[in-house]
Amino acid sequence: MAWPEIRKDLKLFEGYHSPQLAVEVRLNTNESPLPPPSQWVSEIQKVVATIEWNRYPDRDANELASQLAQSHGVQPNNVVSANGSNEIIQSILLAYGGNNRSSIIYEPTYAMHAQIAKITGTEIISCDRDGSLLCGHSGLETLRTTKPNIVFLCSPNNPTGLIEPKETIISALEYCSQNGSLLVVDEAYGEFSDWSAIELVDNDAPIVVTRTFSKAHGFAAGRLGYAVGATRVIDGMKEVLLPYHLDSFKQIAGLTALKYKSEMAQ
Repeated sequence: MAWPEIRKDLKLFEGYHSPQLAVEVRLNTNESPLPPPSQWVSEIQKVVATIEWNRYPDRDANELASQLAQSHGVQPNNVVSANGSNEIIQSILLAYGGNNRSSIIYEPTYAMHAQIAKITGTEIISCDRDGSLLCGHSGLETLRTTKPNIVFLCSPNNPTGLIEPKETIISALEYCSQNGSLLVVDEAYGEFSDWSAIELVDNDAPIVVTRTFSKAHGFAAGRLGYAVGATRVIDGMKEVLLPYHLDSFKQIAGLTALKYKSEMAQ
């Protein structure tokens, strides 16, 4: 019997294999050991009964985008939601990466940046962090000499927990603006930082910031993430998302979670 073969470039590829352990504190996945507020859970249980399960969800998750935009002081067309920040990263690489395009990744960092880059056929430029485990001057210099199409910066960084200085993010954004590159700032742990790159988002700036409900919101089971960026960048990401990709439950859960931001922050 003849079996179809996997793509040649994926034959030696190892998928994501972080073990799922039945322990209270799971540092390998950084899940919150505490559940969301009980009020949020109770409200979700009531709202679920109102979902029209025989209907497709709002294709663009407009209400969620509107509330997220209000939360971050941007416009709804600066926001897109997806199934966890991983789908956000995937849509970025599908739209702006791919064959004959490259991404620079500062190691060590979140493994899925390189993982999804490989899957999408995007060349990976791996750059070591400096002695302080930050991008640093040397990382910015590598950025200028290698001229990648996509620049990944994770802040706070996973696994080091360090926050990139604002000046570094601004310098990287200036490079991207001059060279037609896209700056991606992964803020999965943004709630644990004293500043956010979202304040740099502007429709004239090639930047997108990724966020998730999995960490500080304690909603890892729901797999809900989103991006805040220039409208032109967000529109490009929407081009590669599948239709009706975000189910009604996630949209409602996200809207409800935003009502309990202060409780979750505690």
